[in-house]
Amino acid sequence: MPAFEPRYLRFEHSPRALPGRPELLDYWHSIRSRKWQVLAAGALLAVLAGLASLLMTPLHEAEALLLIGDNPGQLLALDDLSEVQGGRSHFVTQAEYLGSRSLGLRVVDSLKLWDEAEFDPRRARPGLRARLLGLIGKTPEAIEWTPELLAEATWQHYASRLQVAPVGKSQLLAIRFYAADPALAARVANGVVDNYLGALLETRILNAEQAGEVLSQHEAQQLQSLKSSERALQAFRERRGLVDLGGNGQALVAQRITDLGIQLASARSRRISAESAWEQARTAAPDERARLPGVLGNADVQSARGVSDLARQNLARLQERYGSEHPRLREAAAELASAEERLNNLISVALAGLEADAQRARASERMLQAELDSARAVVQRLNRDEAALAALERQVASDRSHHARFSVRNKEVSAQHDLRGDPARLIQSASPQLRPVSPNRPRLILAAGVLGLLLAALFAILRDRLALGVFSASEAERRFAHPVLAELPWVSLPWVRSLATVQVDAPLSRLAESIRSLRSSILLADLDLSCRRTLITSSVAGEGKSTISANLALAMAQTGPCLLIDADLRRAGLTEQLGVQRELPGLGNHLQLGVAVERCIHRLIGSDLDVMPAGLPLTEPLEALQSPRMVELLAQLSTRYANIIIDSPPLAPVSDALALAPLCTRCLLVVRARDTVHPLSARSLRRLRRARGRILGLVFNNVTSPPGPTASGLAMQPAISEA
Repeated sequence: MPAFEPRYLRFEHSPRALPGRPELLDYWHSIRSRKWQVLAAGALLAVLAGLASLLMTPLHEAEALLLIGDNPGQLLALDDLSEVQGGRSHFVTQAEYLGSRSLGLRVVDSLKLWDEAEFDPRRARPGLRARLLGLIGKTPEAIEWTPELLAEATWQHYASRLQVAPVGKSQLLAIRFYAADPALAARVANGVVDNYLGALLETRILNAEQAGEVLSQHEAQQLQSLKSSERALQAFRERRGLVDLGGNGQALVAQRITDLGIQLASARSRRISAESAWEQARTAAPDERARLPGVLGNADVQSARGVSDLARQNLARLQERYGSEHPRLREAAAELASAEERLNNLISVALAGLEADAQRARASERMLQAELDSARAVVQRLNRDEAALAALERQVASDRSHHARFSVRNKEVSAQHDLRGDPARLIQSASPQLRPVSPNRPRLILAAGVLGLLLAALFAILRDRLALGVFSASEAERRFAHPVLAELPWVSLPWVRSLATVQVDAPLSRLAESIRSLRSSILLADLDLSCRRTLITSSVAGEGKSTISANLALAMAQTGPCLLIDADLRRAGLTEQLGVQRELPGLGNHLQLGVAVERCIHRLIGSDLDVMPAGLPLTEPLEALQSPRMVELLAQLSTRYANIIIDSPPLAPVSDALALAPLCTRCLLVVRARDTVHPLSARSLRRLRRARGRILGLVFNNVTSPPGPTASGLAMQPAISEA
């Protein structure tokens, strides 16, 4: 067998052909294939809408225009009394009030709408429950119509006919009412405006009265609070004995504390100096005490020391001149002793003075410290009293301010609440309109028709999307990621002997043209091959692969030597379609019995096509197709024919095609429009790839087939069946 390189047709995916993304053309194909059903659904809904509009009661519209002024403000300053603020604007609030239940009941009662036949709930048709009870012979309980129940039932009907809407971006509100009687519609619309304006006037009067009462109560409360805070302030001043110094009390006490601090520092310095001098004198030796600074600084000690020194000098001079018993010498010695005694006495007095100075310095320091502590306590008490006094004064000022504001506001409300501008004003009253506005038959019919078309189109798309079949070539390419080489149309050719020979019997038919287009795609795929072995298979029987194989082989035979092999060794459907006798030797005879190749090939009458029928049925066809003899057979035939077409059994029931796939240069999978289950076809392609089959593309069969269970494609004749 001559060697060959595997060849694959490169199929580039466009963004619109990616798996999972249906194209718009697929949607259009789904709608177009059911266009008459879609049009019929639209027409049916339009007709039904037209008939329903004839049964509807015509309604007339009456419109009144109301100008909503700026919010006139609250009679009370709500930020002073409470924090209640509306989150909606004044304009929107008024619009909602116009459609509210409270105003509606007021309008119903003022106009006595229950006396109008159109709005009288006592004349209403019985409901579904009442009709069901009537069918079983039970009479529903009679309703006892009280004025409240009658007004409530009438209001529900009234509310369904009332419409309040703003006019553009202006401050105008349009009050529209719809009724079968145009005069009644105008009367109700004007009644809504009248009752609304009357309710506003009543509310303003009531608010003014309530505002005056509230302000008077708050003014009295604030006056009582002011008197109470003033009495508390005066009592505090009397209890503490506070005198108004014009804010200088704290300054005087602070100055006194500063002076005391300076004096205390000086006294502490003197005490330290005195204690140091006394401690030095107390611990000094007796002979050293006379030389201490504290003693030497004493004037009496200095004078006595001078007298003692003179007496000592006089004694020394006399001792040099006289003897020890001389009277003058004894007199000088007595003077010296008297002077030294006096000096010692004065030194003792000086030491006693140092001790007294130290004691006085300590006493002075303690006195100044006590006075300073007392001054500080006075400052702290003044601070507390001033803080309490300031709080009381602030309370008095606050109460006085609140009382003054409420007094002024009370006078303003009493004098000016009648001068405020109108919160709303009638611009245009409603008048009867003779032309009904509902139902709008042209718009209703058009909307129903468009809705019918959309629903029918959506149903058609969903039906195709949810179906398991493949409905277009683009969908097949998107789902299977392989190109569609040809789209073969559904045809009905009753004059031909067999659809397997349409290429010869009806060469000008659409089917023959499509087969020749498929032939061109195959020939252009591998121009450099000397022999093209093409395997044609499908997922299940009945998809038209045998008929396509026969017609493709006939088309190939017009370009060069071509052999058609029927590889379905179980049922031999292709052999029967071509009219070849089953007894003639074929592929089975060669593989099982070794019959010569020349005896197994037969020329189809009326054409240049050679056919190798299935021949002898085999019990184990898969083993025969996988045998070396099959490989040798294809190698031998490749030297004699430029094109070999092999018709194999379907892939789902048997695996014969998987044994032949690696022996062929290309594989074609037939997909039947609408009937092929796409998960099964995808599985067949995966099995071919795992078997090393080179998939060239898909053949999309039975395109644009009319719906119905009798529709068939290329294998449309009931007498033909495939395994």
